Amino acid sequence: MRKAITFFFLAFLAIVFAPNSAFASSGNTVGYVRVLHASPDAPSVDVYVNDKKVLSNVAFGANSEYLALNKGTYNVKVTPAGTKVPVVINQDIHVQRGKYYTVAATGNLSSISATVLRDKNKLTKKDDFARVRFVHFSPDAPRVDIATADGKVIFSDVGFGERNKYKSLPSGTYNLQVRLAGTNTVVLNVPGVTISEGKSYSIFALGRATGSPNLFAKVVLDRE
Repeated sequence: MRKAITFFFLAFLAIVFAPNSAFASSGNTVGYVRVLHASPDAPSVDVYVNDKKVLSNVAFGANSEYLALNKGTYNVKVTPAGTKVPVVINQDIHVQRGKYYTVAATGNLSSISATVLRDKNKLTKKDDFARVRFVHFSPDAPRVDIATADGKVIFSDVGFGERNKYKSLPSGTYNLQVRLAGTNTVVLNVPGVTISEGKSYSIFALGRATGSPNLFAKVVLDRE
């Protein structure tokens, strides 16, 4: 596995829905959904909700802001950017009131699929703590541990497509390491990860362990 030190913070794509949107009519009845492009060999994509285009030209590694959707069941389609065919993902998702979700396009293009995650939307009850989870979306990477540079393992034995429950960690800045599961072998250094009190974060492993795009970690704020 290539020992590259690559750390990206990618900007959110802005998505604005008017208050009278067909998808969100009342703050008391909505849930929230965002999209993450995590398929390393897939081209940029367009995303449709109930056959209405809501995202255009989403590149690998990018994620949207949360879209407000009325509670209910929605059909999500993903196609190559600029065309309606082929539909590479066709997935129904159920949105509950007040809940947050990430819908990720995962795996290699030949076997691409949608992975739906429930995001934490409650603040930690501990003062000066944040909530953090790790999500493994590198299709050719083995099982890994996430540890601090001083050797403390935070998440252990995580395989492709798996994620941990959120853990409460003291707020601050961490130098993290991705290690082969059960070993001290570091495959990726992730320095300078800052987490703030009362907020929730996901750390996504994206890219390839071998080949291009290189393995990297993406840290995303799940809730203000």
